[in-house]
Order: sequence, then structure tokens, then C-alpha cells
Amino acid sequence: MEASPLEITTKRAIETVCKHNLFTADSPVLIMVSGGCDSTALCYVIKQMLTTNNVHDIAAIHVNHMIRGAEADSDQQFVCDLCDKLEIPLFKAEVNVPKIAAETKKNVEAIGRSERYSLAQTALESLCEHANKPFSSGRILTAHTLNDRAENFYMRSIVGTGPGGFRSMNHKNGNIVRPLLDISRSQLEECVKSACATGIGYKNSTGQMWREDVTNEDITNFRSFVRHEIMPKAKLRNPNHLTTLKRTMDLIAEEDDMMQELAKDLLNKECMIFEQHKCAKLKPAFGAAKKPIAKRAIYELLRKLLPDEARIEERSIDSIMKRFQNDKSVALSPDNIQGNFIVSSNKNGVIIQPATSYRQKTKRI
Repeated sequence: MEASPLEITTKRAIETVCKHNLFTADSPVLIMVSGGCDSTALCYVIKQMLTTNNVHDIAAIHVNHMIRGAEADSDQQFVCDLCDKLEIPLFKAEVNVPKIAAETKKNVEAIGRSERYSLAQTALESLCEHANKPFSSGRILTAHTLNDRAENFYMRSIVGTGPGGFRSMNHKNGNIVRPLLDISRSQLEECVKSACATGIGYKNSTGQMWREDVTNEDITNFRSFVRHEIMPKAKLRNPNHLTTLKRTMDLIAEEDDMMQELAKDLLNKECMIFEQHKCAKLKPAFGAAKKPIAKRAIYELLRKLLPDEARIEERSIDSIMKRFQNDKSVALSPDNIQGNFIVSSNKNGVIIQPATSYRQKTKRI
């Protein structure tokens, strides 16, 4: 008997989980569910994995950002009913993102993401405690797809990116994992339809198998522009462009992993990091490293020193790099870089430290 789209999708997701070691059968897993097609499909896939003992402890979380009024409330109700149908325990939360954005003057999308993942971490703690498993074993599952990865690739090709950026997305980022990253959005649509056709899935009273966010159609939004303007044109040129692009991104990822290891080794050997003081010193011998590895190492160092949401600036990397000449460090005038850090250098190495710490030391001198 021919396998259904749900069975095929589940098999492919399990292959991705095993290949990238995303989680084990003993890992408590928390599914982030918006109510859209992708996250709805993820619920069906994980439920299938539960029945085949590929996972044991599962739950879901839905966060209402209170941005789209009644539509957002309907999304929440859909997710509640979906999880009831599948007998998946659900954490639900409401966060007034527009209010927080108005008070903090920060980007609505960035706040929504920050709040969503913060609540997910808290919910995962609760799930792990209920399952009597260590928090370190728990995983947060997102429904990012191959389409999302391709969209990121095109977005970064337009605005630029840092080292390894064209691998586009990692399958794993800490305890956040993406088991559907090798599967296209169209395949997930077939998966959801298959689940509903066999009675496994859920439809609401109006026959909806998932919820559509109308804001995703607004091409003034960068991702929506790429999704609706660039992706279809790429498909016209090459109907298999997703498969082709995946192959390219995977090759980049392999080389990126190797470069990352070399950069990490360089930092471990030639850098002293004082995390408590947000300060670091690069030894003179750092200057003997090959430029691409050195630049990547500095990029990773700045990621450790700066806030998580900071975008590492090329000027900051260049300010540090220019202090290494002829395979050693040299004395140059101090420079103020992003995050209000000061870079200073002499023949004994290069120091990156907060401006306040630098000024206190110079005052004592």
C-alpha cells in the first residue's frame, strides 16, 4: 500500500532528526504552534512520532501577540481545538506586543520573537519538570521549512550577510531545533490535507485545515516580497530551484562547519575572554592566522561580547583586524566600535572592553 503524504513527511522528518541529532526519544519536545500550515503539519508529524515511540513527552505552545485583534483570537482558538483533537497538552499565552513596542520604541517583529521564545523556554522548563527529565534534554521545535531557508538565502543576498550566512539556517540553535527544514511548504500542505482526509487531522467549523495570516501577503514586508515576488520567478527559471538551492546551501554549510571549527580553535588558543567583565584579549600570535579564519574568529568573539540581537558590523571586525600586521599585534590609537566598546592595542596584544572600563583604567594611569 502506498504511503500517505503524512507518513512520507513523518519519515523525512525522522531522517532529519537523526541526521542532525536534533533530539532523542527521551527528549521532552515543545512544539511552537501558530496555527499556520507549517506548524499544524509539525503537530501531526510529532503526533505520528509519538505513536511510533520516536518521542514520549510532548506539548505545544501558542502565543497570541495581540496584533491582529479578532483574527489572532481565532488563531488561538484553532490551535486550542487542534491540540484537543490530537490530545497534545497546550501552553497558551497572550502578550500585548504593540503596547510593549510603543513603550520601548523597539521593532514589533523583534519584540514578538523575543517574547515568544522567552515564553517557550519557560514552558519547556515546566514540561521537563513534569516529565522528570533534566531541562538540558528538552527541545523547542519550530516549523521552519526549506522555503524559509531559501527565502533567508535570497534576503541575505540582497542586504548582505556575515560568515556562513549563506548556509541560511541551522537545523539546531541551542535547544531550538527545526525538524522540517528539509521539507518544502507545498509538501507540508499535502501532509495536512492527508491528515484531514484520513480523519487524523482537524478542520474548524468553516472547513479550515490551517489559519492564514493575511499580513504574509503584504509585500512591503521584506520576507513577503521575497516569498511572492522573487521565489515564483526563480521557480519559473528552474522548477526544481528549491532542491538546487538546498544542495548549494548544504555545501556551504559543510564548509562553514569546518571554518567554524578552525575559528573556534584559534579563539581557544590565542584569545582570553573575561565574560564577567565583557572583556577579551587577543594574543599577538593571533596575527599569524589566515585572514578568513581570523575574521570569523573575531566575528564569533564579538557575538560573545555583544547582546544576542546585535548585528555584527564589518567596521568593528576591521578595527580589530588592522591591529595585526606582519603576523603580530601593533600599537594603534584606541577605537570606539559598536556596543560602546573600545579596541586598544600594543605589541602585547589587542584588548576589546566596554568604554566605561577603558576610561576607568586610563584615569587610574
